Amino acid sequence: ICVFHSIYPFPKLIIFSILNISKKVKERVLKNLDRYLEDTYFYQDMPGLAVSVKAGDLIYRRAFGYSDFPAKKPLELTDVFHCASVAKLFTSTAAMQLSESGKIDINSRVADIISGFKINDDRAEKITVKDLMQHTSGIGMVYDLHWDRPETSETALKEYALSDEIRKRTLLSAPSENRFCYSDAGYDILGAVISEVSGISFEQYIDENIFAPAEMKNSSFLTFARSDKEKLVKPHTKDATKHIVYEKYYPYSRIHAPSSTLTSNIYDLEKFARFHIDGSLGKAKEPLLAQETYRYIWQPKVKTLNKNEYMGTGWFIYERNGYTYYGHNGGDDGFSSAFWICPEEDFYLIALTNTRQAEMKKICRQIFDILLKAKD
Repeated sequence: ICVFHSIYPFPKLIIFSILNISKKVKERVLKNLDRYLEDTYFYQDMPGLAVSVKAGDLIYRRAFGYSDFPAKKPLELTDVFHCASVAKLFTSTAAMQLSESGKIDINSRVADIISGFKINDDRAEKITVKDLMQHTSGIGMVYDLHWDRPETSETALKEYALSDEIRKRTLLSAPSENRFCYSDAGYDILGAVISEVSGISFEQYIDENIFAPAEMKNSSFLTFARSDKEKLVKPHTKDATKHIVYEKYYPYSRIHAPSSTLTSNIYDLEKFARFHIDGSLGKAKEPLLAQETYRYIWQPKVKTLNKNEYMGTGWFIYERNGYTYYGHNGGDDGFSSAFWICPEEDFYLIALTNTRQAEMKKICRQIFDILLKAKD
C-alpha cells in the first residue's frame, strides 16, 4: 500500500495535564477504563488481554482472561507476548543509536553497506537506510512469513537480505517518490544493516544496547532460545464455528526478527516507554537517544492512509483531540499489540492480546478518549 508524501505540520497543541486531577476524578477514570476494557474483552471474544496506561500519576494496569484459553490458564501481567510490529520501534531505535555514534549515515545507500544487496529493479539502487526506516523504499509487504519453517541460524538475517525472495521483487514505487509503502521486509533488511555495521548479530546488539540499559530482563528477539517458555502466551485464532483455538504455528523466524519477533511483557514495555519519555524530555540520566534525535524521528515525514496519522522515522505519529502520540500497532498470527507514548503528558499506553482478531486501533482510540474526558 502506497500513498504520496504530503506534510502539513500539526498545529501547536493546547493540552491539559492529568497530573493534578483530583482523587475523585482519578477513581472515575480508572473505573471507566476498567468497565470499557472488561466489555471489550468480553464482546470482542478475546482469549486474553493485558493493558497498562500511565498519565502523570494515574496508573492503570490489568490482565484479563487467559494466556492459554483451551487450558484455562489465567493470564498474568508477567506473561510474555509476541509483540509483532512493535518490534520495529526497537529496530529503529537501534539504527538511530548507530547513527548517533557515527557508524551509520541514514542517508547512505543500503547497497553500500550490505555487499551483494540487490533487487531486480534499477530504482532499488537508491534505497537508503532512511527509506527503510520511513517505509518509503517501495519494497512493499511480504504476506507469507514462513512461520511454519522457522530459521534460527545466526546468518539467517543476512541470507534473507540477499535471498531470491528479496532479489526478485519489483518495487511498488521509487524511493525518490517518497511514497508510504509499509514493509516488514524493509525492516528485516534494516536489521541486517544493524548487524553489518555493529559487527554482531542484530539480537545481540539489541540485548546490549537497549534491553540491558533499560533493564528489560524478560525481553528477547530470540524466542527459540528463551529459558522461560512456560511464560510465553499461546497464540489463538477462531475455527469455522467461531470457537477460540490455538494458532497452528507460533510466529517466529529469525529472518523476521527486526520487523516482528520481539517477545516481552507489560512491565518491560513500560520500561521502554519510560526511557523514551524521559530521554525526549531531558530527564533521563542515560537516555537511549539524544533529545535532538527525538526531535528528528518524531517529525512527520510522510502521510499514511489513516486519518490524522503520519510516519516519522521509525515511529507512527497520530494526532487525536489535540494530542500527538508516537508509537506503533502490531498484528501477527495469534497476536495483536499496541505501544503509544505522549511525552509531554507523561503518558503511555501498552496493550497486548493473544489473538489477531482484536480491534486494537479502536481500543487505543477509546482509551485516549476516556482519558480526555477527565478534564470535563
